[in-house]
Amino acid sequence: MTGEREPPDLRNLGDRLRQARGRIEGTPTDPERPPNQMGLALRVVTEMAAALFVGGMLGYGIDSWLGTRPWGLLALLVLGAAAGMRGAFREARRASGGDDGGGG
Repeated sequence: MTGEREPPDLRNLGDRLRQARGRIEGTPTDPERPPNQMGLALRVVTEMAAALFVGGMLGYGIDSWLGTRPWGLLALLVLGAAAGMRGAFREARRASGGDDGGGG
């Protein structure tokens, strides 16, 4: 078998396996292909949850430090929600092909 050539079926076996795995797992094999919708939704939800969590923790910390309970928590939760919605909007805009909204 050292001098024989591979049959044509086995030449691109690695490429065909990679493409099949990509179709099964939902991972894009083409770098030009946009991300799938589930990944986009997960990213948006994570960004919104993180903004709310950070706003809530900062508000709770300020309330504990200054004794202004519950106003700091409420104010920073609102700011966290606004930041989360802004980030989600920016991500959705980027995914739809618009600009990223980075400029003020």
